[in-house]
Parts: sequence; C-alpha cells; structure tokens
Amino acid sequence: MLRKLFYIILAIFIPLLAVGALDYSGRFWHTEIFTNTYDVRGIDVSHYQGLINWNKVADDNVSFVYMKATEGTGHIDSYFSYNWEESKRVKVFRGAYHFFSMKSSGQTQGEYFISVVPKDKNSLPPAIDVEVSLSYSRVEVLGEVMAMSSVLEEYYEKKPVIYMDMNIYKAFFEDSSIANKIWIREIYIHPDFFARTNWRFWQYSDRGDVQGITGPVDLNVYRGSYEDFLKEFDLNQL
Repeated sequence: MLRKLFYIILAIFIPLLAVGALDYSGRFWHTEIFTNTYDVRGIDVSHYQGLINWNKVADDNVSFVYMKATEGTGHIDSYFSYNWEESKRVKVFRGAYHFFSMKSSGQTQGEYFISVVPKDKNSLPPAIDVEVSLSYSRVEVLGEVMAMSSVLEEYYEKKPVIYMDMNIYKAFFEDSSIANKIWIREIYIHPDFFARTNWRFWQYSDRGDVQGITGPVDLNVYRGSYEDFLKEFDLNQL
C-alpha cells in the first residue's frame, strides 16, 4: 500500500518538477497552454535586455514589440532609440511605453514622453505602464493617468493602451469609465479567470526565450487575429 502511494506521489510531482524546470529556464511557460488560440505574438523590452539582435528576433515569430521609452519626467531608457529604429528596420510593429509615476502630474509626464518618442502613424498606440502603490486613492490615480492619456491621444491621434496587473486593475480601473484598451499582466493563469477585463494584450510570461535576446524577456499575445490587429490599431502591413 505504501509503495503504491509512493508511486502515485512520484507520478504527480515529477511532471510538476519538470514543468517548473522548463518555466525557470524560459523554454516553456505554463500559461502558454492558454495562448494557443492567439496568433499575434509579441514581446516587451527595456535596457534590461541589453543589446538586442533584431534580425534574429524578427525570425522568431515576433509580430510586435513594446519598448520602454521614458519614466516619470527625467529618465529615458538607454536602449530606446536603438530599439525604436531597429525594430522598424526588421519590420516588427513597434510601440513605446512610459513607466508611470505619481510623483509628477500626468500632463507633465505626457509632455515628457512626447519630447522623446517620435510620432509615427504606423506604430502601436503609446502605452502607460501603471505599477503604482495600492495606497494611493483611486480618484487620484485615475485622474493623473487619464490626464496623461489625454495629452498622448491628442498628439499621437491614438488612444493609449494602459498596462496593469490584476491587483492594479481591481484597485483602480475595475468598473471605471475609461475607454482605453487594456494590456494585462497575469503570468499564473488566464486573466479571464479573475475578471472580465476585455484586455487587448496579455503579458503571460516574464521568462520568455526569444532568439536575439540574451536572458529572459516578457511574452505577450494580442486578443484577435492578425487582420484584427492591423485594423484595430490602424496599421499598414510592413
């Protein structure tokens, strides 16, 4: 009886250990089983990925990239210009994101982003990365994020995407009246399990393995077909 129980335990834990090892190595991420129905795949990058070989990235089924451009009102990502130009050269759709701060107004941060990121009609909408402390008031966060969104939309003529994890969504954005498209981070299970966010982008892994990038990188999918992707963001085929 004990021997049978031992084998049952082994049969359960060995596959779990194997999946854990693959997760850690970046060769496989468990949430990939939920992404099989999504055809449009992308990554998001910053200086943490170092010097990227964009020729290799383009050959690894990457359709789009969001890259860090700015943070607050005084920081420009050191690889932004390189990533912006190189991703276009290899015909990967590109978008820039801003790491949002509650230390300055949304309008000021929007103006700072505009001073750094070129206006390109055939790029993805700008994205606002909201990872603020949950101690801030909902009214304050929504007000400043929407102020930045308005500044960016007026200049780039595309409504910004807002990036958030599920905690941020539930604390500040759930049941709000915002019309922005949502880019949700949920690396443990399909985001619809927690809330019906109507997300457009889903960051499902932070340990992806992509050719041309040394070390782990965030993996994303778009919620729709490739034709939907082009139409929704008013993009022309590269």
